[in-house]
Order: sequence, then C-alpha cells, then structure tokens
Amino acid sequence: MEGVRVDAAALAKLGRFIHRGAESDLYAIDFLGIPAVLKWRRPKPYRVEELDAEVRSSRTVREASVLIRLREAGLPVPDVLYVSPEDGFFIMSRVEGKVLRDHLLEGGEWSWIAERLGGVVARMHMAGVAHGDLTTSNVIVCGGDVVLIDFGLASLTEDIDEKAVDIDLLYRVLVSTHTEIAEGFFSKFTQAYLRTYGPPGEEVYKRFRAIQAMGRYVSREVRAKALGLWEADEE
Repeated sequence: MEGVRVDAAALAKLGRFIHRGAESDLYAIDFLGIPAVLKWRRPKPYRVEELDAEVRSSRTVREASVLIRLREAGLPVPDVLYVSPEDGFFIMSRVEGKVLRDHLLEGGEWSWIAERLGGVVARMHMAGVAHGDLTTSNVIVCGGDVVLIDFGLASLTEDIDEKAVDIDLLYRVLVSTHTEIAEGFFSKFTQAYLRTYGPPGEEVYKRFRAIQAMGRYVSREVRAKALGLWEADEE
C-alpha cells in the first residue's frame, strides 16, 4: 500500500455505520477484499486545529501500535491493515461473533470463556499492555475463542497499578451487569490469570485487592486519581 492514499470519508460512505463513540466512528467496510472495520477519529471543530491534528494522530498511532504488539505476541485481537496517523484513522480486520456482554445476558455458557479470558488478559499484561477499558462489551465470543477489542484507552506499560485497574474494572462490570454469575466467572478468570502470569500476576492481583479496599463503588476516575493514573481526557 506504499504510495497509495486511502480516503476515510470515501470508505465511510461505502461502508456500514456501526457505532459512534466519544472520540471515533466505526464503519464496517470491505478493504482489498477483506471484511474490515474503519476506526476514524474525526476532526473536532471545538479544538485548535493544530492540537486536534496532534491528538488524533497520537491516539491513532498508540492504538494501532498496541494492536500490532499484541498480534505479534499471538493474542486474539484484530489485525491492523492500514494506518493513517495524519488523517486520524486506521483499518483493522473485522471480528465476527457475539459481544460477551450480550452472550452472558442471554444466559450463554460462560465457564470456558472466563478461563480463556483470564489467560488472554494475563498474556496481554505480560506483553506490556493495559487495556484501559476491560469490560464485557469489549470482548467478542468468536467460535471457541475470545477476542479483545477497542484499545482506544490502552497503554504500553509495565505499571502494576494500570494492570490492576483493568482487573478492577472487569470485576465491577461483572458485579453490576452479570450479578448472578459474577463471583463464579471472576474466580475462574482469576485462577487462569494467575496460572498464566505467575508471580508478577500475583502482584497485580494484590494491587487489585488494594484498589477494592478504597471502596467498591468509588468511580474509576476517583480511584485512578488516587493511584496517580488519571489524566483528564479532552474528549
């Protein structure tokens, strides 16, 4: 694709709108014959143009870099097909399956998913990545596997606190949204996580317990501020 410029607006018009988030739009598209997804951080008119370009570019590069690192580590995440930092978008392979949140709310089998997810999250953390938004809405059940998606808030890090925040967020989502299976799911998840990650994972788990001690229902933002992790998002 060297020397070929891909136009996000043109692709969006040809594609199917999927979702609009706080900072980006998602479109299902066909890219070189491959079922794909366009993630486009559109310009924000309320920001200074130069700042807007820098923010969109840096966040696009960061997210694509995270996905590439995880794919190279053999993790089940979308494959990056094309990146345009200057235009604030990238294209990734499309994942066909059911969102874990919906799967669980419909009473789907969850035991193997909890174990598989625990191992995948452990390997993600071992690869030096914290997801930043690890919820059941950002996991796709695809055949006999789980695929992690939406790394817009992810970071390349070895910080124990950031990894512990991942675990804490998943636990809180399970308790609030999937109450009946929350403890069983999290127990299997944790066992697989610790088994895969070993001693470093035990340190992450200890930090997760410390975060819990701050108050289960304190907001993620407040707890992150207490840990010195939170930076206000301009979005």
